[in-house]
Amino acid sequence: MNSINYNGKIISADSLIIGANNRGLKYGDGLFETLRVIDGNIPFVNRHFKRLKNGMKVLSLKAPKGFNLAFFKSEILKLTNKAHARVRVTVFRQDGGLYLPSQNTLNYLIEAKPLNDSQFRFNQKGIHLGLAKSIQLPCNQLSTLKTINALPYILAAQERKKRKFDDILLLNQHGRIAEANSSNIFLWTGRTLKTPKLTEGVIGGVIRSVIIDKAKQVGIKVKEDKLRLQDLHKAKSVFLSNSIQGIRWVNQFENCKFGPSIGQELNDLLNKLSR
Repeated sequence: MNSINYNGKIISADSLIIGANNRGLKYGDGLFETLRVIDGNIPFVNRHFKRLKNGMKVLSLKAPKGFNLAFFKSEILKLTNKAHARVRVTVFRQDGGLYLPSQNTLNYLIEAKPLNDSQFRFNQKGIHLGLAKSIQLPCNQLSTLKTINALPYILAAQERKKRKFDDILLLNQHGRIAEANSSNIFLWTGRTLKTPKLTEGVIGGVIRSVIIDKAKQVGIKVKEDKLRLQDLHKAKSVFLSNSIQGIRWVNQFENCKFGPSIGQELNDLLNKLSR
């Protein structure tokens, strides 16, 4: 997969496609989606497309004519065909203007990297989750979007590596639980599945939304709430979710240990829904 899809044209991944006036480069003026392709199928593609369109509405980005769900899928599969792949779709405003754009039309870029697995693999060894001290996440109308300005997550990732954690938990500006470095977080109390509300500085993860909807359908009580560290300490089980790895269970946070519990069951459900 040494090619990219830039505005519908398949070109070499080494091609120069942006100039010095690119608004993504200058201002972080854009959005992205990360998703999987499995055997030519894009799990939860309707949710990815809906999230992207919602973000475009917030940023006043105008899509080209015919930019619908069918087009979105075809442009991804034009690049990946039926290979298992990790895909990133980036949209950014076309050049022009300073903070105030001179136009709102967009460019899109699709990249893909091969994956070996044809399903979400539940981790057999739990991960050690640390607590980020270098950055907290803001709570505003951009917080739920996957913008191409990822500086908070870059700082958190650097801290995670330095402190040798498997992943790292970010708090919001109020000192409450938001999310992990690249994943949403869920707490299992033994009776209720809890996750931070979207107003808590949380990216509106696609897998997060699938878990909430499907857990309710199978009779699991789900609560979106304002969660504090003491809630995490009291949890029976903790797991993280994202569109590439599915569900990963956390076995340690600070002095607390957790079991895999409900995570395996929900990961199996994700795999069934992905086919």
